Amino acid sequence: MLNFVSFMPRKNHVIMSIKLPKQRDFDGMLEESGVELLAYDAQFRQYRVRINPTLDDKQRRTLSALAQQARAGFGKAA
Repeated sequence: MLNFVSFMPRKNHVIMSIKLPKQRDFDGMLEESGVELLAYDAQFRQYRVRINPTLDDKQRRTLSALAQQARAGFGKAA
């Protein structure tokens, strides 16, 4: 079973994986919001971000928008 968004809890943070193709638009959104971006997983074509308990509203809106993009494109050819 595949997921368009997944979460991996850690002791002090959560790793969120968002299944989206690597694009400058998505890179820019993440960088502009200040979310801690981890290495893009090219094998599974997903962004990985570290979510700390102190997310601000802009970061929450960005992650929500990306999750909605992933949901909209889920199951479609890349």
